[in-house]
Amino acid sequence: MLWRYFLFESKIILKNRKNWFLGIVIMLFFPLFIVYTNQTPAENLRDLKGAEANSNSILFKSYGDDLQEGDAEKQAMYEILTRQSTLVNFQRFYIMEGEVTEDYVANGLELNELRLKAHELGYPGVPQHFIVPKEEILKEDALLRFIQKEKLELDSNKFLAEPHYASALALLSGLPFIFFVLISSSEIIVYEQRHQTVMSGFPISFMNKINIKVLIHFIQTMVFLIAGLLFGHYFLSKEFGTGYLTDPIVIYRNGGYEAVIIFDYLLYALAALAAITLVVLYLSILLNILFKNAFANVLVGFSLFLVPNLLLVWGVNFSVFHPLKYIDFSSVLSGALAKQLENAQIDFWYSILWLVVLCALLIIVLFAKNKISYRQTQRTLSRSV
Repeated sequence: MLWRYFLFESKIILKNRKNWFLGIVIMLFFPLFIVYTNQTPAENLRDLKGAEANSNSILFKSYGDDLQEGDAEKQAMYEILTRQSTLVNFQRFYIMEGEVTEDYVANGLELNELRLKAHELGYPGVPQHFIVPKEEILKEDALLRFIQKEKLELDSNKFLAEPHYASALALLSGLPFIFFVLISSSEIIVYEQRHQTVMSGFPISFMNKINIKVLIHFIQTMVFLIAGLLFGHYFLSKEFGTGYLTDPIVIYRNGGYEAVIIFDYLLYALAALAAITLVVLYLSILLNILFKNAFANVLVGFSLFLVPNLLLVWGVNFSVFHPLKYIDFSSVLSGALAKQLENAQIDFWYSILWLVVLCALLIIVLFAKNKISYRQTQRTLSRSV
């Protein structure tokens, strides 16, 4: 009976034009985003190091004399900045010579050490806009150490494929993806209530029904997402070759930064999207039962996940609302959410754990709600008899 119900629900969702339209939008999102970004100029290592050298030149011209003739701390800062400028110029030389290899990485690691040391000194006499944020230093350090460990070959145009997927997923992450799932599942129970005569032919328990509905919607959503990523991969592989999947990208983990290959990053993103999809689908079922209206399902569901953002804008940071922010998996992976919420524990596995807890809580609420409704119905029937 469960299998027959699964096939029946599958046929219904396959005939749902709204879901197909949403699916096509998701499938086209990645390739269209990649095609668009390929047409816009991208910053490479040559541009980056050129900008750093130019910034150092402006700093020395404007504040060099004050640093050199200042107190002991400023003089120490001047020496650090002088060495930093030398290392950046060496890196520029390696890039122009087309030899971005071990020496480039070694100079980069020394440069990061000096920048961290400058942070410890407090950058005396240096304006804020010349200071490289500590998070950026740690990210670059993790990237360079990965390159050094894996003995990767670099050139001035390397790693330009990475921002495409990272940027596309960042754009989809959070509320946009929530909105997509809420719309696609807006009638997940409402449709059955409108066609009770057809559905009554399947004497299946409430929890079995909703689990099957969630499973079918989950499979459909993940198929659309994977298809979109594969279309995006097709365009990226034409531009960069399939080897771009082994290029590094930095993620936040265990209170620090670590470089992983892009293929692993995509697996993390898909796992996060899968967990978020399950949470939103079970929430949709609960909202469908409570409000019996597709529009209310989208409006209330979206508002629930919007609340933490509004509270942060107003300067309110309640930890009880933090799990609702974990839907922004891109910020979790980048470490931006850990910094925003001032909680160093928030990394991929921490957020996944809380998403699983949210999903379990929703299932418990649905089970309890069904039991209460069943007992109320039984009491009403007994009284009428």
